[in-house]
Amino acid sequence: MRTRTRVALWVLGVGCGVLLFVAGLATVIVLRHAEAVASAERETVIEFERVRAQFSPRPPLVQIVDARQGAIRINRPPASAERRHVETFYVLAWAAADQKLVRTSAPIWLMRLSLQNMASTLGLGGGPCNLTVADVERYGPGLILDFNQPGGGRVLVWVQ
Repeated sequence: MRTRTRVALWVLGVGCGVLLFVAGLATVIVLRHAEAVASAERETVIEFERVRAQFSPRPPLVQIVDARQGAIRINRPPASAERRHVETFYVLAWAAADQKLVRTSAPIWLMRLSLQNMASTLGLGGGPCNLTVADVERYGPGLILDFNQPGGGRVLVWVQ
């Protein structure tokens, strides 16, 4: 085998190993902080409204316009906006069918390691939801996503 091919395969193997390690680390961190509890719809609505009340009335950073068609809108702050320190993103999700409320959190640095963030930082296209950590920092503490799923589920994501 040629030296160039051998080096390319070695680099590819190491890259895949690093990606698997990061994905595994992210999964462990998110699952360690996950908590699922039984919750009636009334209790869940109160919990969602309690979280929403902590933030200004501005729209979430990401708005899902039509879930069936994958239409989204990103309320991206201008590039000149000051970047604010955010440490953690939180997720609150309710599965109506199971009557389960799931809470989890993870450090924002995990988002920095995502392939989409890295590609966007390098100027490569990332599809309809091309969202970077810089966008989240410019947006600052607040709601990132507030989505009511067809069928009764709901997802709320915010950063602080």
